[in-house]
Amino acid sequence: MNDEIGATGFCKELGWDIQEFYKIIPEEYARTRQMSEAELVEIIGFIGTEGIGYPYAKYDTSKALNSPKSTLWYEYSASFVRYLMEQYETEQVVNLIRMGEDESAYTEYLGKSLEDLKKDWLSYMEALEPVHDFQDFEHAIQEFYAKNP
Repeated sequence: MNDEIGATGFCKELGWDIQEFYKIIPEEYARTRQMSEAELVEIIGFIGTEGIGYPYAKYDTSKALNSPKSTLWYEYSASFVRYLMEQYETEQVVNLIRMGEDESAYTEYLGKSLEDLKKDWLSYMEALEPVHDFQDFEHAIQEFYAKNP
């Protein structure tokens, strides 16, 4: 059993690529019509612009941190940061997170604008072919938490 929690923990435990999870969850929200495509695009728009925290606590009328928009923003943001960690040196990304004060920091620390990085990330995610589907993840999550309460 590893010490990581949540999606990272169970994906690592099962040897699954966490980016699959980050791709499948938003697709499931869209498929079940819990979230429109326009809302998904809006969420992506907030990635990297709000710093640490939950932007939908400010914008979502429910003010709930566990609203669908907050949840997806968190998942997308985690996927985006993981993508940056895969593409750039750890020190560059850590410096961006620690010292970046606005969107110009992406260009300063990574050499690309936030918008260009998002386009690259979205292309990467689009090309990703998940091995598992949403039902696989649901089942794995249930089993994981049954074994690790």
